[in-house]
Amino acid sequence: MADIGDFGVIQGSKPLVLLNPKTDEELINDEGKKMTIYLYGLDSKIAKTASREIKADDREGKKISSAEQDRRMIDLLARITDRFENLSVGGKCPSNDHESAFSLYKKYPWIETQIIEFIGIRSNHLGNSQEG
Repeated sequence: MADIGDFGVIQGSKPLVLLNPKTDEELINDEGKKMTIYLYGLDSKIAKTASREIKADDREGKKISSAEQDRRMIDLLARITDRFENLSVGGKCPSNDHESAFSLYKKYPWIETQIIEFIGIRSNHLGNSQEG
């Protein structure tokens, strides 16, 4: 029997294993470990706060350029990034901070695409309310 409580928003981050953009195979680093990004879901408090902060200066009727929309999306994705595990960029794992995440997602749009797909699947961040 189903219980609504089994489908609460998980406030913790969940892992996204990156896929090779050419083959869709999981990306494995030189140590044989999966390249993983931990992300908060769009329904999490962190994501909602980030979204409000990004939109704080908007005025009703103000047009936003496509370049600004792209920048805002990358900013949001960087803000909902908890951490990187086993990523290899130039032989090093990026720092776990907003600036590193923003730069990574801007430089590699295929990562941005995978993140958008991952967070767009709400079930990735739903579960027992005591999780995460």
